[in-house]
Amino acid sequence: MFSHLGPRLANVAALLLVPIAGIATTLLAPSIANAQQNVVIIIDDSGSMAARLQSNSRISRMTAAQDALIKVLRDVPDSAQVGVLALNSQGQSGNWVIPMGPLDRSDVQQRINSIRADGGTPLGAAMQAALNTLLESRQRQMYGTYRMLIVTDGEAGDPDLVERYVPIARARGFILDVIGVDMPGDHSLATKATTYRRADDEASLATAIADVFAETTDDSGDAGQSDYDLLAPLPIEVASAALTTLSQVDNTLVDAQSEQGDVAAANSGTFGMPPSTMNPGHASHGGTLLGLVCIFMLVLFIGAPIMVYQIVKKAR
Repeated sequence: MFSHLGPRLANVAALLLVPIAGIATTLLAPSIANAQQNVVIIIDDSGSMAARLQSNSRISRMTAAQDALIKVLRDVPDSAQVGVLALNSQGQSGNWVIPMGPLDRSDVQQRINSIRADGGTPLGAAMQAALNTLLESRQRQMYGTYRMLIVTDGEAGDPDLVERYVPIARARGFILDVIGVDMPGDHSLATKATTYRRADDEASLATAIADVFAETTDDSGDAGQSDYDLLAPLPIEVASAALTTLSQVDNTLVDAQSEQGDVAAANSGTFGMPPSTMNPGHASHGGTLLGLVCIFMLVLFIGAPIMVYQIVKKAR
């Protein structure tokens, strides 16, 4: 990157890159700390979820899923951002049984138990809402682990939308976990998701959901900080390219304009981003922070090397 300025100046410029990692991480530390884990759970509450488990006729698939979710969500870290999106059940936040954000453990059980198995399976429409919520969260926070967990007992009623959004989710860097509940065979998403688990009874369902959150915890670590720490020992050209990649993640909302009609046609409820993710103040804060970091990096990458070059030139 700086080789055209001469060996001596290139070395100086390379040294300037090292503190960038620490300074950028310090500026972004609040965002990193706020939410390392971001998980949207799509819960299938179609009519078929009212069927009894084959392994235990005393409990329905819906009840087993509710019990498993309540148990797992009680142990989710306080820093996690979690949202629960139902396909049919609606409340004050539309289909968002639990709006995306830090969990209020005092009413998790009540909210989850309010879900009723009745209706169709507009999975694709729900995926679009979940995708946009995760994209908006990443736009605001920049760093963290982002997952979409689908708990379902059957195929989608809008398969075209599912086929459209699965590759988009994967291409945008999101982890797609799918749990097939008491199904005679594997779900069609089994070979397309990041992970797929079968759950044919209460215990396996609870374990499957818990495993997803355990992977989320393991993956998160110091996500934002480690990315920059790894750049320090790299050659200047490689580190510069890596910094460019880290700053160019695509967080554009999915089908925000062109396909609203398609989504609305498949939508049996009120899908959309929950109120907690549409606060313009949060988005503005994240954008301002990113802008300041970009300006600071430009000064170090362009302004500082030019100044050093002038000093070296005069010294000669």
